[in-house]
Amino acid sequence: MEIDPKQLPEDPSALRQIVMGLLEEAERRERKLRQLQHWVEQLRGRVTGRGASEWMSISYFSLRARS
Repeated sequence: MEIDPKQLPEDPSALRQIVMGLLEEAERRERKLRQLQHWVEQLRGRVTGRGASEWMSISYFSLRARS
C-alpha cells in the first residue's frame, strides 16, 4: 500500500481505513516472514543435521561478531 503523506485525507473514517489497511499488510508480512524463517530453519537442519535452536544461537553469535 503506497501512501503519499502530503495527500492524507483529513476525514477520520478515511484515515481509519488507511490505518486498518496498513495493519493488515503488516500482519500479512509478519506471517510471511515467520513462514520463511521456519523454512530456512528446516533447510539448515536438513543440510547440516543441526536443530533449529542450535542454528539460532550460532546465527546470533555470528551476527554479533560481525557488528
